[in-house]
Amino acid sequence: MKRGSFFKYAVFVLLAYCMHSSALILLLIYFVVRRKAWTIGSYVILLGSIIVTVCFDAILPSFLGALEETSYSNYAENGWFTNGTEGGSSLFRVVLTAAPVVVAYLNRERMNRLGHIGDILINISFLSMAIYIIASYNWIFARIAIYLQAYFIIFTGWVITYAVKPKDRAIYTTGTVIAFFLFSRFISYQIYMYQSDYFLPGRRLFR
Repeated sequence: MKRGSFFKYAVFVLLAYCMHSSALILLLIYFVVRRKAWTIGSYVILLGSIIVTVCFDAILPSFLGALEETSYSNYAENGWFTNGTEGGSSLFRVVLTAAPVVVAYLNRERMNRLGHIGDILINISFLSMAIYIIASYNWIFARIAIYLQAYFIIFTGWVITYAVKPKDRAIYTTGTVIAFFLFSRFISYQIYMYQSDYFLPGRRLFR
């Protein structure tokens, strides 16, 4: 992504598409995140996600109508968004994603040493925040952010390494470990008795 080799990137996306059709969204993400960090576009995406979340009830009929024309039509037909049983994702996800972005913003000059790759990681974090804000309406949208989580983990580590002063790194590292522990303990998805059809078939990977 850093080198701008769209063809190679697209090949990996198409391979991922063979496993799940939602992977195609990564093609759009490629063009969104390869911009300079801290531009007006990043804040527009963030503001847009807030507006969409607040106004989602108003746009829901149009959204369901569009969904019916896709392979995800079952979400429109089974009342996923209308029966009131599926709540929103925890706002702790938004806070956890926003924390390293805020630290990076307050230390922009140090983060500039990362160059274009730093811009990409910052923009990916902005996009993750936007997705989790929308997911506060319905948790199903949080699944989209799964594609971005590996980049977020890298970004968090680099923020501590490059943005934080050496004397403060121990404090930030401890805070990060505690935050991720709380996330994994109380917020993350719980998968019981999952069995893979591809890796160790028939073996329980999670309990």
